Amino acid sequence: MVEHTPSAKSKHGHAFIEMCKGRWREFRREPSAFFFVLFMPLLWMAILGFAFSGNRLETYGLGWPKSSGALDPLVSQVHDSLSKNPQVRLIEGDSESLNTALLRGDILLIVHPDVAGKPWTYSFDPANREASRARVVIDDLAQMAAGRQDILRTQDEAINVPGTRYIDFLVPGLVALSIMTSSLFGIGATIVVNRRENLLKRYLVTPMQPTAYILSHVVGRFFILAVELAAILIGGLAMFKFQVHGNIFSFIAFAMLGAAAFTAIAILCGSRTSNMAVMNGMTNLISVPMMIVAGVWFARTNFPTWIAGPARLLPLTALVDGLRRIALEGATLATVASEATVLIVYLVLAIIASRKLFKWY
Repeated sequence: MVEHTPSAKSKHGHAFIEMCKGRWREFRREPSAFFFVLFMPLLWMAILGFAFSGNRLETYGLGWPKSSGALDPLVSQVHDSLSKNPQVRLIEGDSESLNTALLRGDILLIVHPDVAGKPWTYSFDPANREASRARVVIDDLAQMAAGRQDILRTQDEAINVPGTRYIDFLVPGLVALSIMTSSLFGIGATIVVNRRENLLKRYLVTPMQPTAYILSHVVGRFFILAVELAAILIGGLAMFKFQVHGNIFSFIAFAMLGAAAFTAIAILCGSRTSNMAVMNGMTNLISVPMMIVAGVWFARTNFPTWIAGPARLLPLTALVDGLRRIALEGATLATVASEATVLIVYLVLAIIASRKLFKWY
């Protein structure tokens, strides 16, 4: 009777499959992983989406000194008009209380009405963009209340342009942020813990090829990516009717490229240390600056050029821009080639560096 023993190739393949299953079990059995991958992006989406999206009028806090121009019919007319306008939150008080309200952000500017022929004066901080915008809007409302006649006849036409809401801007950024954080803090931490508990050393004496362990993290990362994308996109559709206007498969493919790049970076970060404090410090040092300057929460145009320019070369920036262009502009993978190139460069360099630096014990 001839015994058929499994070939080395089949043993290696079986080991790789088991390692991939292990990656999924690690994720499924860790409550904190589920929280940060599933619920944290949805929580951010709900808080910021409901706060900055919707059909509500933008309102401006206006400070009005008590008894200011009370006997002047024109001042009273403007006061009554502003107090009834839904865009104005009129707060009256003495000088001290209004200055306190200004410091607290309850009001954006203080108006000093025309008294004894003096000009109306608006007190505000011109470095505050919202206060500058409020000054223009409130002055326009005051001028109309005072009887201004516009030379040009104008009218407003409401249009609905898909993809222009803040939530449309936010969702692709949240997808990119979730990919980065779950990769750096999930995969990197797993490798460090495996090394600290001598599991990596034990893996080396099994039939498993060392590359199978690394590849299992990449495949396992794609399992988690599927959960992330489903949670964020379904949540965005349910709460805010968010839709990807480009090809959904291009969106998924670009997200997979980003996940692969950050997985390689996470493996590089965890390639030598067995100290979780060192690993957490390293990942925070990488992720927090990128989280701020990559355009996740707001456009990078808010930063000076010397920050916004170099930020384009960061992997999170490339991932955010690529996902946002596909989702909002309907871009194809060919048209986001520059962003894809940045991610591929980080992917290749991190893989090369990891092969040289990775320590199994």
